[in-house]
Amino acid sequence: MPEEKALEIGYNTRLIVALGASAALVAILLWVRAFSAGSVLDWVFALVLTVVAVAAGLLVTGGRGPLLVADHRGVRVKIAGEWCGLPWVSISDYQVEGRRFPWADGHLLLSLHHSSHLVESLPERSRRLVSSSQRRRHAEVSVPLGAITGVSRGDERQLAGRLSVLAAKGGEGA
Repeated sequence: MPEEKALEIGYNTRLIVALGASAALVAILLWVRAFSAGSVLDWVFALVLTVVAVAAGLLVTGGRGPLLVADHRGVRVKIAGEWCGLPWVSISDYQVEGRRFPWADGHLLLSLHHSSHLVESLPERSRRLVSSSQRRRHAEVSVPLGAITGVSRGDERQLAGRLSVLAAKGGEGA
């Protein structure tokens, strides 16, 4: 049986760069127009597009690398910039929550057997994100699945099946 490769979920950098560059270009044109007797609307749109361009730049520079890596050993997930390793035996359930609307992202949700061990070992900022995820999604870990994220070697529809294969291999090794 062939070895199942690690599964990664990460940002779609090309899309983010294209979005940021487009927003920056249009923002520059709007700033030129706004400074040469533009209306209030020109100023507002220029400011909004500048914020979008800066946010895209920050996401590209700070969002390098995957958000989640899963293999036969377990799952490693980035929570507020900190990596956290979870062996398969600590994960009680995982769900792939699809997009409900075109503008709303889906999520990969991970529930843990003993979440207090995870939460205690995380820095304060990461703890706040985990508790927010528990309140909003009823799972300790939530990884976005949408337009700006992508799944390695496949797509969101195959994600649950690929995780099942990896979890089964992890259970064999435990």
